[in-house]
Amino acid sequence: MSPPSRWRDVVVASLEPWDDVWRRNQYFADHLLRRNPDVRMLFLEPPIDVFPRVHLARRLPLPAAVAGHDRLWTFRPVKPLPRVLGPGADLAMRHQVRRAADQLGLRDPVLWLNDLQHVGLARATGWSTVYDITDDWLVESTVPERVRRRRRRLEATALATAREVVVCSPGLARSRGAVREVHLVPNGVDPELMTAPQPRPDDLPPAPAAVYVGTVHEERFDVELLDEVMTALPDLNVALVGPDARGSEARAVLSRQPRLHALGPRPHDRVAAYLQHADLVVVPHRVNDFTESLDPIKAYESLAVGVPTVATQVAGFRGLPAPVRAVPREDFAAAVADVLRDPPGRVRALPTEATWAARSREFERVLLGAGQRRIRVVYVNHVAIASGGEIALVRLLDAARDRVEAHVVLGEDGPLVDRLRAAGATVHVLPMRDDLREVRKDTVRPRGSVGARTVVDLAVYTWRLQRMVREIDPDLVHTNSLKAAMYGCLAGRLAGKRVVWHLRDRIDADYLPRPAVLLVRAWANLLPHAIIANSSSTLATLPTRLPSEVIHSSVLYDPLGGAPQRGLLDNGIYRVGIVGRLARWKGQHVFLEAFARAFPHGAERAVVVGSAMFGEEEYADGLRHQAERLGIADRVDFRGFRDDVWAELAQLDLLVHCSVTPEPFGQVVVEGMAAGVPVVAARAGGPVEIITTGVDGLLVSPGDVDGYATAMRRVRDDHDLGERLVRGAEATVQRFSPARSVEALLDVYAEVLRRQRGRGLR
Repeated sequence: MSPPSRWRDVVVASLEPWDDVWRRNQYFADHLLRRNPDVRMLFLEPPIDVFPRVHLARRLPLPAAVAGHDRLWTFRPVKPLPRVLGPGADLAMRHQVRRAADQLGLRDPVLWLNDLQHVGLARATGWSTVYDITDDWLVESTVPERVRRRRRRLEATALATAREVVVCSPGLARSRGAVREVHLVPNGVDPELMTAPQPRPDDLPPAPAAVYVGTVHEERFDVELLDEVMTALPDLNVALVGPDARGSEARAVLSRQPRLHALGPRPHDRVAAYLQHADLVVVPHRVNDFTESLDPIKAYESLAVGVPTVATQVAGFRGLPAPVRAVPREDFAAAVADVLRDPPGRVRALPTEATWAARSREFERVLLGAGQRRIRVVYVNHVAIASGGEIALVRLLDAARDRVEAHVVLGEDGPLVDRLRAAGATVHVLPMRDDLREVRKDTVRPRGSVGARTVVDLAVYTWRLQRMVREIDPDLVHTNSLKAAMYGCLAGRLAGKRVVWHLRDRIDADYLPRPAVLLVRAWANLLPHAIIANSSSTLATLPTRLPSEVIHSSVLYDPLGGAPQRGLLDNGIYRVGIVGRLARWKGQHVFLEAFARAFPHGAERAVVVGSAMFGEEEYADGLRHQAERLGIADRVDFRGFRDDVWAELAQLDLLVHCSVTPEPFGQVVVEGMAAGVPVVAARAGGPVEIITTGVDGLLVSPGDVDGYATAMRRVRDDHDLGERLVRGAEATVQRFSPARSVEALLDVYAEVLRRQRGRGLR
């Protein structure tokens, strides 16, 4: 049976080339193509790094057909620049891949992502993505910390944007399953190929001969242990069959072993010959975090052939039946000697489900089933500017694009429209009169300026909105702002739809006039079917008996769109910044006062990123006058509104959050942590749920100018403290991944719809 037409084409972003040494990707791809005659596949091989060989970049490569498959092509993109110079290299490779897919006529393919270098393809193309994790490269200890940090950020993007995540081992299922839902699809073997008799290879050394099959990689292969075994058993010949990735030191360790035979890689259909004619298989693997993530194909091969196997007690071998023996490192040499002295009989013990044919069917169900029906949701927002709640909505919809068919109804046109469309949403602009859209919260009081005309206009707009909702016919309506909730919940109800109110503001007298607090609390208990809040602090301000859930706003650091590394650009000047819309309650005046006290003289610079948005221009102008009064005007950069927050954060040495009113959540706090910048924040509201002071950031009492000044100096003067805070923040930001937010959001949606089916609309 052919797969659904939407998924007829597949682009595989592989960590290895398509060669004779087959790995999981090639076995799965081969079975997928043979079972599905309509599937076409573009297999991306590791890129060509041409920076040191500029002559290779004179013309772009073309897809190449693979022998034996008329619907499979390989393509090796060119990486023209080092990544340290910025996102140009990844943008260029992304363009080449899209061009290759277009040349082959691949339309709307599913992206099978194994190589994180290509994670940007999913976001740039909208291709539904299945992220297939086969090794935990995040814990590889042989690479610099900057490489591991980049990998962590790339994987955060992959986990957030992938439609499905597949892992090959229980270890990966535990680690990645803590972030989002995953599918465990282990490796396998071709038992017919393994058991069909083959002649003895000419280069297999004479008996007694032990064989190791696989890449000799220092992160997993214990060179010192093999050296000990061969020294203890001087008559033993050992053949290494597979790619050799040893460094010079590892090569030197084994160079004194004359009976070591590094044969190099062999075609996948010839590996069985070495196993069939070996006296035993040895697997001297290290036991570490990296090997705990593995599901070794060699374990299945040993079980299929029935060859005696001695392995260390690593994942994939522990608990296996004979002919496999998993022993502690100190007993390894003795176990090898036992097998040679008293060879056991060959016993084939492969489980029936551990075949490439069966495993590939499991993977195929995930890969080709990624196009299931999405839930249709109308999101209502009153403005089209990129403020905090709107940015959070864009990130949420971008991560949920393969799970949610999003229709966003805005009260105006504006810059948010393009961002929402780029996130996969369909945008409907239902114009709202300016004076209605800009009603200020302080006018909602007995003597406020809200008049009868405003009420009538709002009623008319609500009626028009409910007609649009009926036309779109969603599964539910989700209001995204406080103002939108006041009319959007009613419109959804009038349209006969379930309604979810996303609470992003405090409903308390420190934020709203008391009459507005009473009105909003009454409305919130009357109209929605469920409430989502961006923090426990926010939810605590709205007493309700309705189903409610805290879903923190998600943050996704985009390393592909960021600025060049700070070290290439700075001139040694320490930069302290505050990011957010200019408003008194956001505390930019506290920031400037604290900066002036912390650094009254010197080269340090203050950076203020943001602009006034809701009638707060007078406050914004006052900040410039304040800087002049404090004598720091020449050291303050007012950057205004900036669309690319990551580029701004990349230029900071310290991010400060200074809200004087409890922050509902504190999105910028998590953004700073995700960008690797030490953060100092106000000890009130959402930031208290984000930061553990001294571990991943510092907390200061709201409005405490001296406290902020002390914290600024402390981080500036103690480099080790800043590094500790950044390292601690790396773990913290995982709690705020878009993938987690999407899963929690879909759980709320499912519960609301389940209640509808069970009891009807209330």
